[in-house]
Amino acid sequence: MKGKKGLKSRGKAGGSTRLAGRRTPKAKAMSGPSVPANEISERALSKINVLRASRKVDFARTPNNIVYWSTLLLLLICNLVVSVVLIPFIIVLSGFKFYLLIIFFALIFGFLFNLLIMDIEHIEPGHHIFAIIFIPLLAVMNIFIMVSVSNKIAQILSMLKYQDPFMPSFVYSFVFLLPYTISLAKKESKKDHSLHV
Repeated sequence: MKGKKGLKSRGKAGGSTRLAGRRTPKAKAMSGPSVPANEISERALSKINVLRASRKVDFARTPNNIVYWSTLLLLLICNLVVSVVLIPFIIVLSGFKFYLLIIFFALIFGFLFNLLIMDIEHIEPGHHIFAIIFIPLLAVMNIFIMVSVSNKIAQILSMLKYQDPFMPSFVYSFVFLLPYTISLAKKESKKDHSLHV
């Protein structure tokens, strides 16, 4: 009896809201609504899944960045090789045949560039902008240098033949960018369509 009275008196003196191991209505109100155990576990699992997904994306970005820069380097080397190979053809071929050759190589490398870049996942928009400016610019420079060198060789060989370096450079860059531009436009239209739906 004395023990029970002592517990009650201690509870009152300390302002405690707990009596004989039970929660009072006041304590329940202060603690807030009770959450079922299964709901807590579902919330925890969803948070864990989100963290795992973000980690997977972070891990995927590193190899994709390596593939991205390797692709740009490969295309740069290919453009340089094509520029060197085309020099004799520029000297020999006439205007129409020369432009057909330029368009042919521009389409091949344009499709290759589009295939490699668009298949890489987790590439940021900045990488796409850099690729669409950097590679065509280098390609234009290569074609410009190639045509200028072929004109010099033709002059040394006393061949009355001159190619304007600006027009072939423009044609090459325009045709080179066509596949990539079309793919980007299709991708954006799909995004807009999915948002509206």
